Amino acid sequence: MGMFDDIKIPVSTLNGLLDKKTITAIAGATKSSSIVPTESYMKMPWLYFQTKSLENAQLLYKVYRKQLYRSSILNKEKWIKDTYTGEILFYTGLQDKNETEHWYEFKFTFDAGKLILREFVDTYIIATKKQREESKIMFGIEQEYFQEHRNKLRVKFWHKLHKLLTKACNYAINKTIIPIKLRKQAYKASGRLQKEPDVLKKFDN
Repeated sequence: MGMFDDIKIPVSTLNGLLDKKTITAIAGATKSSSIVPTESYMKMPWLYFQTKSLENAQLLYKVYRKQLYRSSILNKEKWIKDTYTGEILFYTGLQDKNETEHWYEFKFTFDAGKLILREFVDTYIIATKKQREESKIMFGIEQEYFQEHRNKLRVKFWHKLHKLLTKACNYAINKTIIPIKLRKQAYKASGRLQKEPDVLKKFDN
């Protein structure tokens, strides 16, 4: 599936897009999200979704009072106003009482971080309980063949080499990241920092 970001939406933000029964079902499904709410002082219920419309860096965003925010990487309880302009497509899946999986997609449009349009995009059935059970049996048979291949000595060798090279590659990438101090100097010299005072916030990590 690749990298993505999480975005949390107040239940009230979906009012008018879905009926209360469906919103309640989505709320129940997203409670199992790996992202746990950090603001203990907030009592409103949140719905959690995934999106690939933003940084795709496993960041956490939220919409609050029609404003888009991004959580600080170092401090999850610190929220920074985001000035994103464009569409954010976000989605989630849930199971009903018959264990049928459903998919829901929404699209919010922002102008300089302000929510200006809400849209319900689509919903469809991912799989029924019977379909998942059949798929599980097929998967088990296939994995027996695949595991036999993975256990070969030459495959284990290349797998270990791949892990070492990936680690080295990630280390090299980190060494090429532009330091925030240098970026600030460059933006100040070009005049961008004066024109866009919040430009460095997107690099806050």
